[in-house]
Amino acid sequence: KDCPGDYFGHIFWVGIMGKEVATVSNMTSQARLSASTVQAWESSYEDDGVYTFGRMPHEAIEMLQAAWDTNCDTTLYRRRGISLLAQEIEGIVPTAIRCPDELRSSEYSKYTARMVTEEAYISLHLAFYFDIRPFARQDAMFGLLVTLAVLILLIVGSLLFSSDANRLVLFPVEKMIARVQVIRSNPIFAMKMADEAFRAEQVALARRKRKKKDQMRV
Repeated sequence: KDCPGDYFGHIFWVGIMGKEVATVSNMTSQARLSASTVQAWESSYEDDGVYTFGRMPHEAIEMLQAAWDTNCDTTLYRRRGISLLAQEIEGIVPTAIRCPDELRSSEYSKYTARMVTEEAYISLHLAFYFDIRPFARQDAMFGLLVTLAVLILLIVGSLLFSSDANRLVLFPVEKMIARVQVIRSNPIFAMKMADEAFRAEQVALARRKRKKKDQMRV
């Protein structure tokens, strides 16, 4: 079964917003849901095969019946409504949220009617706020995983580059410097080094010839 929690279905604040306090307060006093309406909807919930609505906690039912008088004014609008997260509910609501502004801007999303004029919207409009913290946490987890993957790639790449640089550049240069210092202190030692290099070259050449003969025999 799918659940509303798996979708964009966690509405937590409903209210009316507008410029004038008197207009907003008058509308919110009339918008209050009656107890009979809430109880009728709760008792007649259905499983339509797509969403499993389930039962609302008793505290949430009481909040829906409450007056829309929670003051959540912003700098631009007067805002009155109800919050379904206004009270802590053990195992369901760990932290009470009275107003949308108590969450980060990335943790909620606002929806309003779109087919209204700008003047009507500014004067008065119905607002619905959805709690998208589960999605924000998921995005944050994915961001951390991406950061960790990039960090691992950078570390591995730097180690490989450092290993190649040491093998191809640093170690040969150090070896050459050591030989130059030895020759400077004892020039005759250069002949011995040349003999050793020539001997090593002859040994390598003999090994290659022997290996080539063995391959021809096979």
